[in-house]
Amino acid sequence: MKKFNIVFFLFGIFLSLFVITCKPSATHQTTTERTSKPKVKGEVVGSLVGLLDKATPPGEVTGKGDNVVPAGEQVNVDTLCPGEVLAPFPSPLPESELEERDKAYKQFSNNVARYTEQLANETKKFESLISQGKVQIITGSGDGGSDQKELLKTHFHKVSTEFINPALVQNIRASLGYDIQAIRRLEEIIDSLRLDEISVGGDQASKKVIRDQLLDLSYNLLFLLSQITLSAVRLTGEYLHESRLAKLARSKFTQKLVELNNHLNEFIQVREQFIEKIKKLILDVKIGDVQNMLTLLKNITDEKSDIVAAANFTERKATIIRCAVDNLRRVVDL
Repeated sequence: MKKFNIVFFLFGIFLSLFVITCKPSATHQTTTERTSKPKVKGEVVGSLVGLLDKATPPGEVTGKGDNVVPAGEQVNVDTLCPGEVLAPFPSPLPESELEERDKAYKQFSNNVARYTEQLANETKKFESLISQGKVQIITGSGDGGSDQKELLKTHFHKVSTEFINPALVQNIRASLGYDIQAIRRLEEIIDSLRLDEISVGGDQASKKVIRDQLLDLSYNLLFLLSQITLSAVRLTGEYLHESRLAKLARSKFTQKLVELNNHLNEFIQVREQFIEKIKKLILDVKIGDVQNMLTLLKNITDEKSDIVAAANFTERKATIIRCAVDNLRRVVDL
C-alpha cells in the first residue's frame, strides 16, 4: 500500500508538470495575435468605392417625422457650424420681409441649378469628344487611332483596382478641368513609376520598400484628385438636391439663405482656382528616375500642397453647406 501511494504521488507530479509545460502563455498569445493582424491598403484614407456608394449624406436624418423639432426648442448646428443656433420665429414674416426671403431663395436656388448644369455640361463636353472620335481612350497596350486623335492611355488601375471604377476616373479628370494635356501628363506620371517592374539599385527588400512607397503616394494623389470633384458631385446631387431645397422656400431665415448662397459661390470660385493651380502643377512635372519621382510625389501630396488644400477645402465647405441646409430644414415649419 505504501509502495502504491508513492507511485501515485510521483504520477501526480508528472501530470502537473506536463500540463504546465504544454499550456501556452498569455504573452505568447498576445504577441501572435498582434503580429498576425493583416494591414489593409488604404486604411487611412478609406475606400473610394465606398465613398461613391454612400447615397445618404453623413449625419442626415431620414424618415417621416424625424426632422420635427418641439416648439420652443433651439436646434444645434452640426459640428462644422460651431456655436450657431436657430430658434423658431414666434410669428409669420411681414410682407416686406417675405419679399426679401423670396428673393434670397430664388438667387440661391438659381445658383445651385446653374452650377449643377455647369458640372454636367463639362462632363458632356468631354464625353462628346470621345464619341466624336476626337479623343480616344486606350485601355490596352496598342496605340491605335490616327495622328489627328488625342490618345489617352489609362494607367490608374496599376495603382489600385479601385481606379477601374469609371466614376472615379471621371472625377479625377474633372479635377483637372477635363484638360486633355493635363490628363495625359498625369497618366504618364503614373506609367513612369513602373509599379509592376521597379528597377533600382539594392536588394529585393529595398526595392519592395520603394515600390510600396510609390504605391501609397500615387494612391493618395489619385484619391485627393477624385475627392475634389466628389465633393462637388455630392454637393449638387445630394446636399443641394431640389427635393431638399424646396422646403427652404418657406424658411424665415432670409440672412441664412444669403449666407448659403455666399458659401456656394466661395465653393465654386475656390474650387475652380485650385483646379487651375493643379493643372499647372501636373503639366510642369518633369518625369525622372524612381528616386526623383518618389521625392516629387511626396512634395505634391504633402499636407501643405495645393492638392491637399483643395481636397480639404471642398470637403469641408460642402459639409458646412449640408449642415446649414439641414438646420434650416428642421425649423422651417416652426
